[in-house]
Amino acid sequence: MLTKTIMAYPYQEYADDDDIQALIGAYNGYTQTVIDWFNSIDLPYYPGLSGVELDWVANGLYGTQRTQLASPLDQALGMLNTLELNTSVLNRYTPSSQIFYELPDDIFKRILTWNLYKGDGNRFSMRWLKRRIARFLFGVNGIDPQPWVPGFTVGAETTSAIGTVVSTGIDGHTLTISLDQSLLSLQSQQITAGVLTLFRLAFLGGRLELPMQYTTLIVSIITNFVALARPNVETSSGPQLSQTTGTTAVTALGGTGIYTYAWTWQSGGSGITINTPSSPNTSFTASGMSWGQTRTGIALCTVTDTVSSLTALATCEVTIICAMPSQILIEGSALPLLAEAGVPLVVEP
Repeated sequence: MLTKTIMAYPYQEYADDDDIQALIGAYNGYTQTVIDWFNSIDLPYYPGLSGVELDWVANGLYGTQRTQLASPLDQALGMLNTLELNTSVLNRYTPSSQIFYELPDDIFKRILTWNLYKGDGNRFSMRWLKRRIARFLFGVNGIDPQPWVPGFTVGAETTSAIGTVVSTGIDGHTLTISLDQSLLSLQSQQITAGVLTLFRLAFLGGRLELPMQYTTLIVSIITNFVALARPNVETSSGPQLSQTTGTTAVTALGGTGIYTYAWTWQSGGSGITINTPSSPNTSFTASGMSWGQTRTGIALCTVTDTVSSLTALATCEVTIICAMPSQILIEGSALPLLAEAGVPLVVEP
């Protein structure tokens, strides 16, 4: 990258003219200012751009225009040979329909990264394809999520999360991609809402380049939605009359990433308070207990995906025991001293 301007200079016969020298010096200073400004805004780095500036750079520098994403066209029904007999009401016509989606900056940058990324080489393979899919799904603003970092496995290791199958029939080759939301969530909790649907539209719409053509492209999204409570058993035991358990955390797998949480009691729970009932992380408190008393309950967390309206349930078994305090003998006395949490009780002489 050029960091210094190419210096202008006067012809030798004007080198002793102070006015000419001042003009040339001012010109060189201005051109250096322009170069410094151009380098500071870093136009080729499209992940840092947005709006019309992103459109200008993508089109002018990389030759890619931002256009809408379109859903597959639903064929009109009612015209001759568009449906089987006795499958629709007579003389009822349903026009063709298609949904168009605006392309946000984030997804447009992911498309640019898919088409411009050179780190995987040019030889096509299923590993090559899976890595590009994972980079699209996890790479916010088109930034490579660095799959070589420990804990972020992409490629052949995630066959169940990103499945690819090529089949051959009389109509040619068919490439089927399966995306399992639950298993993808295990890879990263930062999956952008709706990115799987937008990926499907971009892939099927030809916006994502492939080095070889298939007759048919299919993208299947497996929408399993589950929730896990870890740990799923919370126990507290001691002589304290008021006790709080540790914290249990609920993890949602397979949704869009925008969730609500609601803790209730599935059974039991009398005398036990759910401390943060609208949070994925909560503890449980029992107050006003008496020695030898045990309170139990099964807490239920309902996780709702606010985008798809899918729900998932996670449970945690809670047990709080108020144990009898230990007996300690006072020196010089035969009377036992009952100690609660290390604080001696008052004993009348």
